[in-house]
Amino acid sequence: MAALIDRRAFADHHALVLLGRGQLPSIDETRRRIFIAERRTDVGRPDHFYKGYLEERLGRAKHVGEIPMLVLTRLAERFLERRDGRVVVRVDRFVEWHELLPYISPLAVIVAFLIREGSGPRIVEDPRPFLAREIGETALIGPSDHALDDLVERKGLFELHMHLNGSTELDVLWPYACRDPDAFYKELADAWYENREPTAELYEQMEPGLTPLALYRRLRAVRRVRRQIAAEIACRIGASRQDPPIAWGIQGLLRAMEVDRSDLAWRAPLGASLRTHPGRVIHPGGPPHASIIEEAAFLYSCLLALVQAPDSVVGTGLYYNLLVLNQIGRIVVQQADETGFDQFQKYTFVGVRSGIERRYDMRFRQLNGRAPFDTLSHLEGRFAPKGTVAETRGLISTIVGDYLAFRGCKRREPDLSGPPPPCLLGLPCPEVGPRIGRRLPEGCRGHGRPGTELSLVAHFIKKPPKAALDRARGCRDSELRLSLLMQARALRRLLQGNQIACALVRGVDAASNELHAPPEPFAPAFRLARAAGIPRATFHVGEDFRHLVSGIRAVAEALTFLDLRSGDRIGHATALGITPNLWAARTAERTYLTVIDALDDAVFVHRRLAERGGYEREVLKLGDRIATLSGMLYGEPRSPALLHRAWELRRLDALEMRAAERAVSRSGRPLTAAAIADEAKRLATTTLDRQRASELALIAEEVAAAGCAYTIYAMRQRLGREAWQAKVEVEAELVSAEALVVLQDSVLGDVNRRGVAIEALPTSNTRISFYKTIREHHLFRWLGLEGPPLANRPTIVIGSDDPGIFATNLRNEYAAIAAVLRDSFAMSAPEAVRRIETLGDSARVFRFRPEDRT
Repeated sequence: MAALIDRRAFADHHALVLLGRGQLPSIDETRRRIFIAERRTDVGRPDHFYKGYLEERLGRAKHVGEIPMLVLTRLAERFLERRDGRVVVRVDRFVEWHELLPYISPLAVIVAFLIREGSGPRIVEDPRPFLAREIGETALIGPSDHALDDLVERKGLFELHMHLNGSTELDVLWPYACRDPDAFYKELADAWYENREPTAELYEQMEPGLTPLALYRRLRAVRRVRRQIAAEIACRIGASRQDPPIAWGIQGLLRAMEVDRSDLAWRAPLGASLRTHPGRVIHPGGPPHASIIEEAAFLYSCLLALVQAPDSVVGTGLYYNLLVLNQIGRIVVQQADETGFDQFQKYTFVGVRSGIERRYDMRFRQLNGRAPFDTLSHLEGRFAPKGTVAETRGLISTIVGDYLAFRGCKRREPDLSGPPPPCLLGLPCPEVGPRIGRRLPEGCRGHGRPGTELSLVAHFIKKPPKAALDRARGCRDSELRLSLLMQARALRRLLQGNQIACALVRGVDAASNELHAPPEPFAPAFRLARAAGIPRATFHVGEDFRHLVSGIRAVAEALTFLDLRSGDRIGHATALGITPNLWAARTAERTYLTVIDALDDAVFVHRRLAERGGYEREVLKLGDRIATLSGMLYGEPRSPALLHRAWELRRLDALEMRAAERAVSRSGRPLTAAAIADEAKRLATTTLDRQRASELALIAEEVAAAGCAYTIYAMRQRLGREAWQAKVEVEAELVSAEALVVLQDSVLGDVNRRGVAIEALPTSNTRISFYKTIREHHLFRWLGLEGPPLANRPTIVIGSDDPGIFATNLRNEYAAIAAVLRDSFAMSAPEAVRRIETLGDSARVFRFRPEDRT
């Protein structure tokens, strides 16, 4: 419960409604709404608890225009300090700060600290050079952790799980939205109509009745307000202004806030200058700066003006600015009270980043902190292949070109068919211009540390099945299977003759909602990718699940069906780490699963516990359950052993299996395992496609060995829509907590035997999973620091996942881990950094390293 009351200070959507009508909300009403919003976070606490904080933190405010200065200054006092010449987060309060970020703009708090410190330029001076030195290109600052700083300086960090789209932070996105609300609105509206249900849910969660159009009107209003504030401050300091005066005073400000009137009346007096950032209006001229610095200059001027002469116009205007910024933040950064992958996915659908993320160079700087942008030794970016080879080639060219620009390489327009520049591979590059930064390393003289590597991971998208198409084609997930094979083949064609793509595209992955598709449809595409020369694979799995057993089973299926092996990785795998008792306490007593999933879970648990021994009561109970559920699906009970053997066949290409079945049917032969195996073998010898021949040969081998289990497999593929949708209620205590630990340990043993590492994403897992704070994260159980104990502790690497959506970066992920190690496990700083360094070394070993194969 970080920064009670203060974190809700700019979340009063009713105040936005009032101001949009030209009405000024009273401070008493505002305080009441903030109290109610805070109380709803935990209704088990008495009123006096929250009202005590309310009085202490907002009791002195007599006008809503006083809220920005009060709140931002207090947050700056509590969380920030200057250490070694930098503004940083206090190390003992970093976790609390990290949990606060979904609620606030960190840039506004940083600027408030600089104002409070009093060492910046006067209001008549241009603050942008000063702010550029202080802030760089990211507001996601971390603590002054000397041990972590030393590790970054010596080795750098290895980012192994980061989606390139979804990485732009709020304080970079906000000026973009204000600069061109029309373009921003088009992106929001396109996303609204393309994914209406989830995006409408996200808007309604934040304010009933909110739509992209309403948000657009507020953006236009806030732009008018920002311009009016800028003009007011510019007049005060005597700066030259090209715009004629507009209506001054609080009434003029309220008219600017009105969103229901025509915009035309407000375009006329301001004209084209609306496109100029207000920070440049206050201090015109000077060299160009990043948009985050222009925004910081605007905030700096506002707060400094309020310090020198408290003013209701500037204060109220800034309050309105922060209210709209908070609302944009609610669709940019996943909120702490929005749990589960379904909630997260709404942020990927909403379209806020689709315009600004067409280019990548700004993000490469953001991800590396500040000049000389040398935090990362290895960046492994996830990207989604496009529908055609040409589109995917264009996407990779853009990523590579922007990375070369970031590095300072003269080759800004890469030819994918040519040899990769050395600076893509972590080698000294002769084509690099002068370095901007504090030291000249060996080799590359642009941004980034010497030896920095870039690699790319192509991630496929999980999609729900379409019953009509599955019925027509005779197999489950038929559309997804066809789409995956088309994408994998296009990726193979792209790599042929494209030397840069071959050097950089080093892995494949599958992302999105894992409840939409299990691992099995991806198996043929993963095999095709390996055959095309992509050496590594990872897979998002065990992140979100309806039952813990389902999540554990999903990880086991990914390992088996995708044939993950030494050097590969698993993404998330929360189901293998979360404490069963914690999961049971945070979930419902029972839930609904499809009969098919319930049967698969029961077969999986039955086999694992039977192999372990000592769980005879659970095994007998599960045997009865399996008989009942299999009878519901297949007309008569089937044995656990037979069902498990049929389960193993699911790694096969179901579309090729169906082709063999059709050929057998046309010949008049019965559909037996022997007949299918013979036909698959015949087809393998006649096809000219080597990959297809390999898939058919695998089918022939596996089906011949499966015998009568093939019949169960075939029946499952041809089950109708009603069977796939039929549900059964399942208790959370399907098996005991002790048995769940055994299942977790068993699958972790499989992970270790295969030489596979697990990608842990602390902030992402905390937002999406069952955790309330990072302290509860399963990473610490995997490290052996808390129980229930595990005999098989995995190799762990750390990633940031979607740093923009989760308001984080890789350095702050490590900083949060180190803070928990010190605060909750009483480790000294050297002890904590040794743990951190081990995680970093594991990331170095398990990175998907770029390789020059020319």
